[in-house]
Amino acid sequence: MSTKYFKTTISFIFDKKIMLDNSEVFVYLNDENEWVKVTNNSIFGYEIVLLKIYDHINEKEFYIFAKNSNIIAENDNIYINTTSYLDFYQISKVKKSINENIKILDKKIASLENMQKIGMDLELFLKLKKIKQEQYILRNTHKFNLKKIELDYEN
Repeated sequence: MSTKYFKTTISFIFDKKIMLDNSEVFVYLNDENEWVKVTNNSIFGYEIVLLKIYDHINEKEFYIFAKNSNIIAENDNIYINTTSYLDFYQISKVKKSINENIKILDKKIASLENMQKIGMDLELFLKLKKIKQEQYILRNTHKFNLKKIELDYEN
């Protein structure tokens, strides 16, 4: 059985967009600690998610942290819309320790969650959401040993 590849369009904030003709997209399911391949007739929506993308034409694998994203796969096309910036990551051979940064974010989140129990205004709620997204990115950057890279995919 041959592998099915997709035409993938990713739309970022500020009308930035990339298009890949023969690609595969995988969604990291944090709770199950596994990667799930996006297939036809799929719909996903996430506050923040790590995507692994393989470009079969250029033979490159890269990662994207997609905030406030929705993913629709139909008719051999994958459409990803996100409010994230156009940032790409790849696996690094050098392990970088960011445990201290994660601990700092953990403390900030614990403090804000305690405040949430007694009542929280919208500004603090949005701050908590932003810090949790930063924590997600840091934890998974560390877990998968990712580093930010420059790729020339912008259309």
